[in-house]
Amino acid sequence: FADDSSYFFDASASVQRKLWERGDYKLTAGAGAWAGGQEGLTRFDIGPRANVHVPVGKSDMRFSLDWRQRIGGNAVPDSGVALTISSGF
Repeated sequence: FADDSSYFFDASASVQRKLWERGDYKLTAGAGAWAGGQEGLTRFDIGPRANVHVPVGKSDMRFSLDWRQRIGGNAVPDSGVALTISSGF
């Protein structure tokens, strides 16, 4: 590890409602809050979120499309669209 190491944090929370479901496929939408930072740079965003849940074996993948409106902090980029791809196990 480097001697010049510093802290890093990342957090998120969202509330969502199911809009559509067919079999194991789902579409959900709601709102989220995201925060992150490291030494000298931070950001706090809020905004809407839409998710598509796709079954993969015994788990699923989730494609999340967000609008993240920066309401605090100094990290770039500015407000904008974010796509997150995740999977559970």
